[in-house]
Amino acid sequence: MSDFRSGLPVRLFDEDNLAYTANNPLPVAIEESEADEIHDFDEAVDVLKRNGAVVTSANHDYTVSAGKTFLLSRVLFAGSGRMKVELQVETAVASDTFNTVAVGFSSTSKLSDAIELEKTYKVEAGVKVRVVKSNLDNDDQSLYSTIIGVEK
Repeated sequence: MSDFRSGLPVRLFDEDNLAYTANNPLPVAIEESEADEIHDFDEAVDVLKRNGAVVTSANHDYTVSAGKTFLLSRVLFAGSGRMKVELQVETAVASDTFNTVAVGFSSTSKLSDAIELEKTYKVEAGVKVRVVKSNLDNDDQSLYSTIIGVEK
């Protein structure tokens, strides 16, 4: 085995300093997360249609539990037509000021999608994660979102 970045050989050893081989395989176990998994769902019913340059939106807020840190990993979103989704994080507890982390769009040919963060985004206790769901379609529609991550 080699390290793909440097091309140097990589050897792994067990607690007895024996190399892992076909006769001494590396043990692998799948376990439940030790953190609280969060799947916070929201439905915004009948968000008004786009009216010229006026776009209506609905907020989906999730506040991180006291004494916890939220590791945000992704947001799922869906609607029956075109929509824009902005993933935002509050700058500090109760500041009501938000920074945009990512933006996603759906279309009439792809009614659902996800914002997948390359690395988890750490959010401190009491801070809000906000998903701003904007109706870009020409009809009223319900807009759905799910904020996903773990609290530790």
